[in-house]
Amino acid sequence: MKALTWLGPKQMELRDTPEPSPGPDDLLIRVAAVGICGSEIEGYLGESSIREPPQIFGHEFTGTVVEAGANTRRLTPGTRVVINPLISCYSCPMCRRNEPNLCVNRELIGAQHPGAMADFVVVPEANAFEVPDRITDIEASLVEPLAVTIRGAELASPTLLDRAVIVGAGNLGLLLLQVLLATGVSEVLVLDTHPDRRATASALGAKWVTDPLLEAPEELLMTLGGLGADTVFDCVGKSATRKLAHTLTRPGGRIVLLGLHDTFSELDCNAVVRWEVSIAGSYAYSSGDFHKALDALTRGLIDIKDWLAVRPLAEGDRSFEELVANPSVVSKFVLTP
Repeated sequence: MKALTWLGPKQMELRDTPEPSPGPDDLLIRVAAVGICGSEIEGYLGESSIREPPQIFGHEFTGTVVEAGANTRRLTPGTRVVINPLISCYSCPMCRRNEPNLCVNRELIGAQHPGAMADFVVVPEANAFEVPDRITDIEASLVEPLAVTIRGAELASPTLLDRAVIVGAGNLGLLLLQVLLATGVSEVLVLDTHPDRRATASALGAKWVTDPLLEAPEELLMTLGGLGADTVFDCVGKSATRKLAHTLTRPGGRIVLLGLHDTFSELDCNAVVRWEVSIAGSYAYSSGDFHKALDALTRGLIDIKDWLAVRPLAEGDRSFEELVANPSVVSKFVLTP
């Protein structure tokens, strides 16, 4: 089979690779669509602590079952499925608390296990869920990142009268914007340095959009009524964006960190204490969040027009290069083997 294989920093190659075989509890999936995640950009650059070359990326994907292991019971060949790529042990203290996303033994398809940027991939049956006929393969590939944003929004517990800020209008930021609007948060400021992405955020319903490099934090605070936002979501994860998120949060407000760019960042922790600012990390999702994301896409609640592009897997290396070199109106590439 063909597999897009990461060989080291900025080295990606489409290779002939042996087709995997499913174990007794596994499914062999023919991949239909797989998205490029922002965390994989960091992996591509050699800046991910959980990825070692050679590696097949791809954890946002959908496909069709072509072979089922002897112990499988729910899903049969020919079934369209979407995959929760987070493999949890279901026996550690966090799993027993029904928080498998915080499993101390967690592993990820596309990191510790071969991913879906290939013709075929093997997954545990427990991680696969049937896709309704009315949802397309491209839409199904967005279930995983949408679940990430649903998790982040739930941690913030936004209310109807809240003001929110989203730093970064990549795919996570644009999905999160739609989640917040669907929950009734009508005043959302989206910050991004690229004009096309700001235009997309505006078209999707953001009340304000601006370039954080062109407006001083004091001006942004005035947009937010002077004190700042109730919740600020950092969907980038750079030190500068985390600092900006803190600056734009009102006293007693919340910061939710979703981006994974920089490992370490400095914050004014004395100000966090004195103004009782809450900071929460948001990682992955619960199984409930995953099902909510599938339901939202199935019901047509998420608009994917104008900010997503589909390319063949053979153009995967070029797509990674473009996402690193020149972010554009396209906030996400979805690859089709």
